[in-house]
Amino acid sequence: MACVTDLNNESLVEFAADKQGFKELLSEVMKMNYGTFQNYVIA
Repeated sequence: MACVTDLNNESLVEFAADKQGFKELLSEVMKMNYGTFQNYVIA
């Protein structure tokens, strides 16, 4: 995944177009991280 500082205008347009997909991806990552966090707290 590109660093924000590496994005050019074309990448920003693609990012905006894929924002919904990005939100879904971010949501899944957050769920995974939350599950991992719970495992560490319980362990």
